[in-house]
Amino acid sequence: MSLKGFHIIFIIFSILLSGWFAYWAFGYYQMERQSSYLITSVSSLIIVIALIFYEVKFISKTRQLK
Repeated sequence: MSLKGFHIIFIIFSILLSGWFAYWAFGYYQMERQSSYLITSVSSLIIVIALIFYEVKFISKTRQLK
């Protein structure tokens, strides 16, 4: 596997992990109503969005590489 392929897979796993963490934190926020869980959930969603934009930009930038 090339370094480019590994990087793409690693970012996809990072997106999935951050999304799961946002879901987990929001679940705890619904149970306990502590603002720290809501802040964690929103922060994780922002990270997910940023990673998606990064992934798209990385793929488009390295499209010509093999």
